[in-house]
Amino acid sequence: MYNYDNFNDLLEHRQHLPFGNEIRSCLMFRQLPLITSDQPDYAENITCLRQLTQALATKLETEILRKNRNSKHNRMGALYCQLNDVWIAPSWSSIDFNGNYKFLHYWAKEFMKPISIIAHSNKSTNDVEITVIRDTIEKSPLTFNIIRNTFLYNTLAPTKIYAAKTISIKPNSVLSADTFQLESNLDPKTYFYEILLKDGRGNILDSTPFNTIDQIGIVSKNNLWNSFTDVRFSITIGKSIRTETVQNIKRIAHHASIAIIAGNNENEAALVQNWYNTKPEQKRFEKEHRLLYNATINDKLRKFYKHPSRPDPLTSSPSNCDTIEDDFISPQPQDPNYGDIHFYKYFRDWSDPDVYPIPRFSSEYGFQSLPQKSAWDKIMYNHDNFNDLLEHRQHLPFGNEIRSCLIFRQLPLITSDQPDYAENIIYFSQLTQALATKLETEILRKNRNSKHNTMGALYCQLNDVWIAPSWSSINFNGNYKILHYWAKEFMKPISIIAHSNKSTNDVEITVIRDSCYKI
Repeated sequence: MYNYDNFNDLLEHRQHLPFGNEIRSCLMFRQLPLITSDQPDYAENITCLRQLTQALATKLETEILRKNRNSKHNRMGALYCQLNDVWIAPSWSSIDFNGNYKFLHYWAKEFMKPISIIAHSNKSTNDVEITVIRDTIEKSPLTFNIIRNTFLYNTLAPTKIYAAKTISIKPNSVLSADTFQLESNLDPKTYFYEILLKDGRGNILDSTPFNTIDQIGIVSKNNLWNSFTDVRFSITIGKSIRTETVQNIKRIAHHASIAIIAGNNENEAALVQNWYNTKPEQKRFEKEHRLLYNATINDKLRKFYKHPSRPDPLTSSPSNCDTIEDDFISPQPQDPNYGDIHFYKYFRDWSDPDVYPIPRFSSEYGFQSLPQKSAWDKIMYNHDNFNDLLEHRQHLPFGNEIRSCLIFRQLPLITSDQPDYAENIIYFSQLTQALATKLETEILRKNRNSKHNTMGALYCQLNDVWIAPSWSSINFNGNYKILHYWAKEFMKPISIIAHSNKSTNDVEITVIRDSCYKI
């Protein structure tokens, strides 16, 4: 494009399919948000949504064709159109003219694998049809297991019930939707479960997003064990955990998007700082912490994950060291002078820059917000009350009070008896989250060359597993919150940051450049 070119005019000029742009819009807006050409970042958004639609539709059609190979039609082949391009224009390709992969090409490497598991809903029967595809010559297990690990929920720590339920499935199995519901005798307010899919050899089959986030530049932290877990260590448990650790490391260790990998999340900090009244049995907890995380998980991590280009794996996150001198339990896990920290101080004034610590690496920080009203509408019955549902799905102790405190430090006070309360509290919560996360991120970025040498920051979190108050910047349905739109700006490689200095009454201007090319 020349400086005088208009994106829409060029798109129209290079669209050689009659009504092609109208067809594109029709395809996208069946499932994805409506955007118009007068919106900011229209070109980037329409490109992203178009590639996403292409990938979703091609994946679905390919899976339908593959799973019908043994049907009465005996379908024996499928070639999607097309692989690459001869110019830069709207096309059916999965690789553009410059050789860059579109979403479809990354996805195709997954949905065209020789061994694939396809799950489609059957609207007429309300069943989930599971089809196992095997296009390999060598023998491989044809029985797959759905492992349901059930948890007992409480406000401090979910407790795993180890008697996992295993559901064996075979090719072309049909599972009722009831398979994915809790048993009738379990209260959904008290219990929940996770699902793992394993093949007949016990290997975890997981369609992870790592391939995608490797390419688009998202950085993540991976914890290999549960948060706040009290495990009575035994030889049997140790053997099982070693096997699971090796399986997971082999699956994810090669991904460039993983900045930090840790044996667990916050268990060391919880133990040292007595979050859950562990002092009466401190020696036992410390012994089992070292056995589980250092001698078991980290022993395997050091063998399979360690690489000269990467930081050593952490026993726990946050932690400032894993040295022999400290016997692998740091006396100050949140020390900003070493290692990584987590920062969640909700009752402080988020608009004050002096509130935020300046660490070597901040692997978790963030603030809660609420999903859009349209997301709540999809799960609410006519008799549901918004406030009651908000209270029921808020799993952070005093979370709603914390949210109100954060909002009303800088924004107007609203009460539940006011008109449009739900829309207003959602908007204010997202705006507060975006403002606070932007400020903290900018402080961390501009202190990279300070005495602390801050070299990384991961805000918590990217997306959601359900519709509820959370720290995410993308809700369960894939809709961006305000934070995610803002993050695309305040995380740009070249940024200008302006902060007031209360002590000098000056405005400090910092220019950030995280690019390799000359300016």
